[in-house]
Amino acid sequence: MIRGHSLLLLLIYGAFAVSGGCYVKGMLIYRGVESWPSVEATIVGSGGREVVVSTPTRYDPTGTTRIDSRFVEFQYLVEGKFYRGISITPDGGALLPNHRDEPLRAFYKPSSPDIAVLVPVPFRGTGFLSTAGFTGILVVAHLWFFFRGARPLRKGRGD
Repeated sequence: MIRGHSLLLLLIYGAFAVSGGCYVKGMLIYRGVESWPSVEATIVGSGGREVVVSTPTRYDPTGTTRIDSRFVEFQYLVEGKFYRGISITPDGGALLPNHRDEPLRAFYKPSSPDIAVLVPVPFRGTGFLSTAGFTGILVVAHLWFFFRGARPLRKGRGD
């Protein structure tokens, strides 16, 4: 049976490992996205909507938060093969309005054409990095106190 403090430590270490791993994975996948080649893309599916939720605070009783649950699925052709993508930006940002009715472009990773975005901005991974940083501080503090408190066993006088 896992006790409460052990479960909490497991969750903190797990959050550190998962968020840190997701950040590193995003950095590796989207490295050099600004210079990826592009092809014409067609939207094949979309949905969701933007929701405004009331979030009053002590300092702003009329506060609101916007939650963007819109999504876009697009299709593109690379070297005779069709691919589908759902990533607008590496961080999952929203699609900007197209006022000039220019064709959409899918920017795809040359070594892995199944990875593509519609807006090639650098990956930031702010949420993953923040979570990894905060939980990393807790992990380091735990390890510091754990090893600082651990003393080698000494033989007693009678041994």
